[in-house]
Amino acid sequence: MVRTPLNVLLIATGGVAVVKAPALVRLFRKKGAVVRVVLTENAARFVTPLAFEAVSDQPVYEEMFARRDSFTHISLRQWADVVLIAPATANIMGKIAGGIADDLASTVAMGAAGAGVPRYLCPAMNDAMWAAPATQRNLAQLEKDGWEILGPASGDLACGESGPGRMLEPEEIVVAVFRKAPAVPCPGKIIVTAGATRQPIDAVRFLSNRSTGKMGVAIAEAAKKVFSEVVLIHAALSVPPPVGVRVREALTAEAMLQAVTEELADAKALVMCAAVSDFTPETVFSGKLKKAGRASLDIHCVPAPDILAETKALRAGNSVSTIGFAMETADLEQEAKGKLERKGLDGIVANPLDVPGAGFGTGTNLAVYFSRSGEREEWPMMSKEQMADLILTQMETLCRHKETGRE
Repeated sequence: MVRTPLNVLLIATGGVAVVKAPALVRLFRKKGAVVRVVLTENAARFVTPLAFEAVSDQPVYEEMFARRDSFTHISLRQWADVVLIAPATANIMGKIAGGIADDLASTVAMGAAGAGVPRYLCPAMNDAMWAAPATQRNLAQLEKDGWEILGPASGDLACGESGPGRMLEPEEIVVAVFRKAPAVPCPGKIIVTAGATRQPIDAVRFLSNRSTGKMGVAIAEAAKKVFSEVVLIHAALSVPPPVGVRVREALTAEAMLQAVTEELADAKALVMCAAVSDFTPETVFSGKLKKAGRASLDIHCVPAPDILAETKALRAGNSVSTIGFAMETADLEQEAKGKLERKGLDGIVANPLDVPGAGFGTGTNLAVYFSRSGEREEWPMMSKEQMADLILTQMETLCRHKETGRE
């Protein structure tokens, strides 16, 4: 499942947000990218070149003529699939917008613009500096020249003030860059489940839950860029399934277990996002139950099939990388880690039900991701499409580790 790696040239300039840049490098590498760093003199005052060499496993470039290659600015531009300036200070924005190329960073950026290399710029500065007329003029020129602007976000700033000017979080930047990167799907099949199962009571009634299937559908859509075959096994959905995936309907827990089991035979990956009922009526009444003559109705329920538990051995035998979900109202981390272990998962996305904007029926979500290897990542509130990209990033890493014998 190895794809041609994306060559990312990161230009790190001298704002305090450069302390986030090593994390940005790590996230790109986790997704399979190769990252080289151009470091300005002021950026090196915050983070040393040695730190960037350690996280990138590549040489760091600081000066135009420091290496034997006197055309470093050209060779770097030719190597790069993507040029990313993060953080982008008002100074570097002004230089590029004004056509000034007086150091390695600005010269590489100018050459990338001229050669049409895809390029992104992540502003980071004080809110007053961001609002300055000169900055806004430069911003307009950069956009006109084909630079894609990522951010800035609003919030608390390093100077103690609050407002627009914060650099986007590294996770958001990686998602944005890879969303635009050319899609080269890997050979292999991924199964994604979505939606709310419906356990029948009688011919017209059923037990279900509030899941809309939005998160699972977003994952299936994102998976098209990563895997050559995507199978969406869905229960009840409030949104249409994506175009370009193979769709199987499975409205009950029993039907979904059967469909997942059948598809696992030749699958590389499974994302179990469906909200599967924990219980099902022991007896399904024939026809429609009538209210007439009944003072009450007792329905005895028994546990529904636990799809992850019942496929644990099959998934392990076939080396299927698996990510599950845990939605909780209390003890989120403890419950998620317990499920991760019990059900033989490689990763789990834990999201709270009691936080506004997260959970069922919304277009956004927030979560904490845990992996079997002990990794823990907090994902802030973002669109479900953005979170889907993060989940696929984790899945790529899991599949790559299994192929190379790393767990």
